[in-house]
This record gives sequence, structure tokens and C-alpha cells, in this order.
Amino acid sequence: MDCDKYRKHRYAGYFRSFFEMVDDSSTDSVVSWSDNGKSFIVWNESEFCKAVLPVFFISNKIAAFVRRLGILGFNKIESEHHSMPVIENRSPFNLS
Repeated sequence: MDCDKYRKHRYAGYFRSFFEMVDDSSTDSVVSWSDNGKSFIVWNESEFCKAVLPVFFISNKIAAFVRRLGILGFNKIESEHHSMPVIENRSPFNLS
């Protein structure tokens, strides 16, 4: 099994939870996709950690969440338009 297939298989549940979380319209005031759909924005970090992360993941710590996304090819980026964390998929492989 090549590295990309292994990574997709191993983290399939994480990806599913991640996309469900960001796609959930009830969390849009806390976390949502950017306008271009290539990144997502955490609008309210404290509410994200307290109310959203525990519903979808075991840990409610943003550092653990960002670290896991880094393993999967995402990067935290600085944005001149947002003061909150913006995470972009810069993965070398297709996530679908």
C-alpha cells in the first residue's frame, strides 16, 4: 500500500468527522469553510474548543487538532483578512 492510500485509510474516520464538523451549518458562527472552499476558519477559538471539538473528536485542545491536521497535509496560515486561525489544505494528495 503506498503512503497516500495508507494515510487515507488510517485517517478516514478523522477526515469524515472533520468534514462533518466544518460542513455543519449549526457551527458556522464558530467554524466554517472560507469563501474559496480551500481552507476553513475558526471564528471563535474558545467556543470551538469548548462546544465543537468535543462533539466530533476525543480531544478538545486546538493544538492537538492542528497537529493532526498537519500530519494530514493541512497548514495553519496567516491571513490579512482574519485574525482567527485559518487552516488550508496543502496536501500533496487528493483527499476525496
